[in-house]
Amino acid sequence: MRFSDRFSIVGHPPLIGCSDGSVPTSAPDARIASKTSRRSCLLTTRQNCPVEWDRGRRHRELAAEDAAAGPQAWCHELDHDGEMEHAETFRRIAADFTARVEAVDPDGWDAVAPCDGWVARDIVRHIVEWVPWWLGEGTAHTVNATANVDEDPAGAWSEIRDQVQAILDGPEAETETFDSKMFGGAMPLGVAAERFVTGDVFVHTWDLAKATGQDTSIDADFAAAMYEGMLPMDAMLRQSGQFGPRVDVPDDADPVTKLIAFTGRTP
Repeated sequence: MRFSDRFSIVGHPPLIGCSDGSVPTSAPDARIASKTSRRSCLLTTRQNCPVEWDRGRRHRELAAEDAAAGPQAWCHELDHDGEMEHAETFRRIAADFTARVEAVDPDGWDAVAPCDGWVARDIVRHIVEWVPWWLGEGTAHTVNATANVDEDPAGAWSEIRDQVQAILDGPEAETETFDSKMFGGAMPLGVAAERFVTGDVFVHTWDLAKATGQDTSIDADFAAAMYEGMLPMDAMLRQSGQFGPRVDVPDDADPVTKLIAFTGRTP
C-alpha cells in the first residue's frame, strides 16, 4: 500500500479542513459544537479494508506492488516490526505540538490563528474537546482533560496527549477496532488514530506555530503523505463544506507548503 494511502478514502472527504462549518450533529456536547462551529476539522479514511494496513518501512516496496496489482492492492497485513509504529508516530507528532504549546507566552494565547474566528487557545480547545468525542464515536475509551483550556491550555493538552498515548501504547491498540460509519467504517484503532488524531494534531502544530510567531517547520515526509492522499479528493473536499478554497502555490513548493495551502490555509 502506498504511504499516502494511509490518509485517503473512497467516497469520503479525507483529512483536515479549515473552513466555516460545524462538527457532526451527533457531537454529544453542545460546547463542542459551539466552539468548533467557527471552523471545523474533519478527517476520514478508506473504508472496509479486509485486513490491517501496512505501516511504515515497507511502503516504498508496496508502492510498486500496488501499481502492478491494481485495486486489490489497497491493503496489506501489518509487519510485526511495525505494529507499534502508530503509537510512535503519535508520540513524535504530539511532541512537536507540545513544544509549540509550551513555547507560547502567557499573553500569546489570544493571538489570531490561521483558521478564521480562532485564536491560538482555540487550537488547543479544538483538540482537547474533539479527540474525546472522536474516541467515543468509535470505541469504548474515555479520555478527558480536567484542566481548563482558558486557564491552562498546556495542562489540558498534556492530559489528552498522555491518555491517548497510553491507549496507543497498550497491547490491544493494533488489534482493537475503531468502528464508526461517520468515519468510514471499521478499522484497526491504531490506523484510525493516525489518520484522524495524529493528522489533526500535525496540521494544528503548524497553525499554532503560525499564530504565535514560532518556527512553522513540520515533518515533510508526513506532510507529503497527507497531501498525496488528499489530492485526488480535491473537488469532494471543497463540496464537503469543511475546507476553504485551496490556496495556489508553485508546483515546486515543498510538501508542507503544499499541504497547508491545500487545506485552505495561507502558507
